[in-house]
Amino acid sequence: MDYLEKARDLGACLASSDEFLQLKAAEEEIKKDQAAWDAFQEFQLKEQALTAGKLFGKISSEKESIAHVDHKVRIMNRYPAVRSYFKLLQAFEKLIATANLAITTSLYGLPSADDLPLPDSLKGLAQQVLDQIGDGADLGSMKIPENFKLPFDLK
Repeated sequence: MDYLEKARDLGACLASSDEFLQLKAAEEEIKKDQAAWDAFQEFQLKEQALTAGKLFGKISSEKESIAHVDHKVRIMNRYPAVRSYFKLLQAFEKLIATANLAITTSLYGLPSADDLPLPDSLKGLAQQVLDQIGDGADLGSMKIPENFKLPFDLK
């Protein structure tokens, strides 16, 4: 089985996940309110334009970024169906991030929580997450370059 076939399998698995199915149902709820749907589509178009700009090297101004976040907050406050959608989108994006982390650790190994730039109070929880991702498999240990510098005062 090649990697494209595995990727398609992963896509099919994600498409049948509760998180994705709930997200699609939430989108259908938005469509039932024309004003909410129009506001949602306008937001999506602006988000796509910002994303496309980033792909071509355009850096959004702080004013544009704040206006975009403000627009999102306003439509979420005005339309409960949109608020529900974004909450479910966050859960689905977490699922995608977890899958991406599993792929990355398969490629590069699994770091120890002690290697992560986290406060000590979170390292136990982080190690539990890493153990779950590894699923008991020996993925090797991620090697962090000796000259690697963390931003700010992270250790």
